[in-house]
Amino acid sequence: MFVYDVCDWRDENIPYCHAADLITCNSEVMAATIHASTGLDAHVIQDPYEGKEKPAKVGESLLWFGHQVNLGDLKPYEDLPIKILTGSDWSMERQEEELDKCGMVVIPTGNRKTKSANRVLESIRAGRMPVTGFMPSYSEFSEFIYIGDIRTGIDRVIANPDKALKQIKEAQDYIRDKYSPATIARKWKRVING
Repeated sequence: MFVYDVCDWRDENIPYCHAADLITCNSEVMAATIHASTGLDAHVIQDPYEGKEKPAKVGESLLWFGHQVNLGDLKPYEDLPIKILTGSDWSMERQEEELDKCGMVVIPTGNRKTKSANRVLESIRAGRMPVTGFMPSYSEFSEFIYIGDIRTGIDRVIANPDKALKQIKEAQDYIRDKYSPATIARKWKRVING
Protein backbone atom coordinates (compact mmCIF):
# COMPACT_ATOMS: atom_id res chain seq x y z
CA MET A 1 0.00 0.00 0.00
CA PHE A 2 1.33 3.42 -0.99
CA VAL A 3 0.32 6.04 1.60
CA TYR A 4 1.15 9.62 0.62
CA ASP A 5 1.20 12.07 3.53
CA VAL A 6 1.02 15.72 2.45
CA CYS A 7 2.41 18.23 4.93
CA ASP A 8 3.12 21.15 2.54
CA TRP A 9 1.18 21.70 -0.65
CA ARG A 10 3.05 22.09 -3.94
CA ASP A 11 1.91 21.23 -7.44
CA GLU A 12 4.64 18.56 -7.44
CA ASN A 13 2.38 16.62 -5.03
CA ILE A 14 -0.27 16.02 -7.70
CA PRO A 15 1.24 12.94 -9.43
CA TYR A 16 2.05 11.36 -6.06
CA CYS A 17 -1.53 11.87 -4.92
CA HIS A 18 -2.82 10.17 -8.07
CA ALA A 19 -0.39 7.27 -7.59
CA ALA A 20 -1.26 6.76 -3.91
CA ASP A 21 -3.60 4.15 -2.51
CA LEU A 22 -4.30 6.45 0.43
CA ILE A 23 -3.69 10.18 0.93
CA THR A 24 -3.31 11.72 4.38
CA CYS A 25 -2.72 15.29 5.50
CA ASN A 26 -2.64 17.32 8.69
CA SER A 27 -5.50 19.82 8.34
CA GLU A 28 -8.99 20.24 6.89
CA VAL A 29 -7.79 23.15 4.73
CA MET A 30 -5.03 20.94 3.31
CA ALA A 31 -7.62 18.22 2.55
CA ALA A 32 -9.74 20.81 0.71
CA THR A 33 -6.67 22.02 -1.21
CA ILE A 34 -5.80 18.44 -2.20
CA HIS A 35 -9.38 17.83 -3.36
CA ALA A 36 -9.50 21.09 -5.33
CA SER A 37 -6.17 20.31 -7.02
CA THR A 38 -6.63 16.59 -7.69
CA GLY A 39 -10.28 15.67 -7.23
CA LEU A 40 -9.14 13.14 -4.61
CA ASP A 41 -10.06 12.87 -0.95
CA ALA A 42 -7.49 12.89 1.85
CA HIS A 43 -7.85 11.66 5.42
CA VAL A 44 -7.00 14.30 8.02
CA ILE A 45 -4.66 13.12 10.77
CA GLN A 46 -3.29 15.95 12.88
CA ASP A 47 0.32 16.07 14.02
CA PRO A 48 0.89 14.86 17.60
CA TYR A 49 2.87 16.86 20.10
CA GLU A 50 6.39 15.61 20.68
CA GLY A 51 7.79 17.65 23.57
CA LYS A 52 7.45 17.19 27.30
CA GLU A 53 4.80 19.12 29.20
CA LYS A 54 6.45 21.87 31.25
CA PRO A 55 5.12 24.44 33.74
CA ALA A 56 3.58 27.57 32.25
CA LYS A 57 5.78 30.66 32.13
CA VAL A 58 5.31 34.09 30.58
CA GLY A 59 7.96 36.70 29.88
CA GLU A 60 9.10 39.28 27.36
CA SER A 61 11.77 37.21 25.55
CA LEU A 62 10.61 36.01 22.13
CA LEU A 63 11.38 32.83 20.21
CA TRP A 64 10.65 31.74 16.65
CA PHE A 65 11.46 28.21 15.50
CA GLY A 66 10.77 26.52 12.21
CA HIS A 67 12.06 25.75 8.74
CA GLN A 68 14.19 28.44 7.11
CA VAL A 69 11.81 28.56 4.13
CA ASN A 70 9.43 30.44 6.48
CA LEU A 71 11.95 33.11 7.58
CA GLY A 72 10.30 35.63 5.27
CA ASP A 73 7.32 35.66 7.64
CA LEU A 74 9.55 37.38 10.22
CA LYS A 75 10.48 40.31 7.93
CA PRO A 76 7.78 42.66 9.34
CA TYR A 77 9.16 41.99 12.84
CA GLU A 78 12.89 42.51 12.20
CA ASP A 79 12.93 45.29 14.80
CA LEU A 80 11.78 42.90 17.55
CA PRO A 81 14.39 40.97 19.59
CA ILE A 82 13.29 37.53 18.41
CA LYS A 83 15.59 34.56 18.96
CA ILE A 84 15.52 32.55 15.72
CA LEU A 85 16.06 28.81 15.77
CA THR A 86 16.29 27.18 12.35
CA GLY A 87 18.54 25.37 9.89
CA SER A 88 21.66 23.70 11.22
CA ASP A 89 21.14 25.37 14.61
CA TRP A 90 17.87 23.49 15.09
CA SER A 91 17.48 20.15 16.82
CA MET A 92 14.77 18.84 19.15
CA GLU A 93 17.19 19.30 22.04
CA ARG A 94 17.98 22.92 21.07
CA GLN A 95 14.28 23.62 20.58
CA GLU A 96 13.55 22.34 24.08
CA GLU A 97 16.39 24.47 25.53
CA GLU A 98 15.21 27.63 23.77
CA LEU A 99 11.58 27.04 24.73
CA ASP A 100 12.73 26.75 28.37
CA LYS A 101 14.47 30.14 28.09
CA CYS A 102 11.83 32.16 26.24
CA GLY A 103 8.80 34.00 27.55
CA MET A 104 6.57 33.44 24.50
CA VAL A 105 6.70 32.07 20.96
CA VAL A 106 5.89 34.20 17.92
CA ILE A 107 4.45 32.42 14.89
CA PRO A 108 3.71 34.78 11.98
CA THR A 109 1.94 32.83 9.27
CA GLY A 110 2.48 34.77 6.04
CA ASN A 111 -0.04 33.92 3.33
CA ARG A 112 -0.02 30.14 3.76
CA LYS A 113 -3.19 28.58 5.14
CA THR A 114 -2.58 24.81 5.00
CA LYS A 115 0.01 24.27 7.73
CA SER A 116 -0.54 22.06 10.75
CA ALA A 117 -0.69 23.31 14.33
CA ASN A 118 2.56 21.56 15.30
CA ARG A 119 4.42 24.71 16.42
CA VAL A 120 1.42 25.80 18.48
CA LEU A 121 1.26 22.36 20.11
CA GLU A 122 4.98 22.31 20.91
CA SER A 123 4.84 25.81 22.41
CA ILE A 124 1.86 24.94 24.59
CA ARG A 125 3.47 21.69 25.76
CA ALA A 126 6.56 23.68 26.72
CA GLY A 127 4.36 26.01 28.79
CA ARG A 128 4.80 29.03 26.50
CA MET A 129 2.14 31.25 24.97
CA PRO A 130 2.05 31.16 21.17
CA VAL A 131 1.33 34.56 19.62
CA THR A 132 0.33 33.77 16.05
CA GLY A 133 -0.97 35.13 12.82
CA PHE A 134 -4.10 33.57 11.37
CA MET A 135 -3.97 29.94 10.26
CA PRO A 136 -7.13 27.82 9.98
CA SER A 137 -5.56 24.96 11.95
CA TYR A 138 -4.88 27.39 14.83
CA SER A 139 -8.55 28.40 15.16
CA GLU A 140 -9.28 25.39 17.35
CA PHE A 141 -7.03 26.95 20.01
CA SER A 142 -8.40 30.49 19.80
CA GLU A 143 -9.69 30.54 23.39
CA PHE A 144 -6.23 29.63 24.69
CA ILE A 145 -3.71 31.48 22.51
CA TYR A 146 -3.42 34.88 20.84
CA ILE A 147 -4.28 34.84 17.11
CA GLY A 148 -4.05 38.08 15.13
CA ASP A 149 -1.58 40.94 14.92
CA ILE A 150 1.72 39.73 16.40
CA ARG A 151 2.69 43.06 18.00
CA THR A 152 -0.71 43.45 19.64
CA GLY A 153 -0.52 39.88 20.89
CA ILE A 154 2.91 40.39 22.47
CA ASP A 155 1.66 43.54 24.22
CA ARG A 156 -1.44 41.74 25.52
CA VAL A 157 0.52 38.81 26.91
CA ILE A 158 2.97 41.16 28.67
CA ALA A 159 0.11 43.30 30.05
CA ASN A 160 -1.91 40.29 31.26
CA PRO A 161 0.56 37.62 32.46
CA ASP A 162 -1.88 35.96 34.89
CA LYS A 163 -4.48 35.53 32.16
CA ALA A 164 -1.82 34.15 29.79
CA LEU A 165 -0.61 31.63 32.41
CA LYS A 166 -4.20 30.45 32.96
CA GLN A 167 -4.75 30.08 29.21
CA ILE A 168 -1.54 28.07 28.77
CA LYS A 169 -2.56 25.66 31.55
CA GLU A 170 -6.03 25.28 30.04
CA ALA A 171 -4.48 24.67 26.61
CA GLN A 172 -2.22 21.99 28.07
CA ASP A 173 -5.27 20.28 29.56
CA TYR A 174 -7.06 20.52 26.21
CA ILE A 175 -4.28 18.97 24.11
CA ARG A 176 -2.90 16.43 26.61
CA ASP A 177 -5.00 13.49 25.39
CA LYS A 178 -6.40 14.83 22.13
CA TYR A 179 -2.97 15.32 20.52
CA SER A 180 -0.94 12.67 22.30
CA PRO A 181 1.24 10.39 20.15
CA ALA A 182 -0.94 7.43 21.27
CA THR A 183 -4.17 9.16 20.17
CA ILE A 184 -2.72 10.14 16.80
CA ALA A 185 -1.28 6.63 16.32
CA ARG A 186 -4.78 5.20 16.80
CA LYS A 187 -6.05 7.54 14.05
CA TRP A 188 -3.31 6.31 11.72
CA LYS A 189 -4.19 2.72 12.50
CA ARG A 190 -7.91 3.28 11.82
CA VAL A 191 -7.21 5.03 8.51
CA ILE A 192 -4.72 2.43 7.29
CA ASN A 193 -6.84 -0.53 8.39
CA GLY A 194 -10.07 1.05 7.17
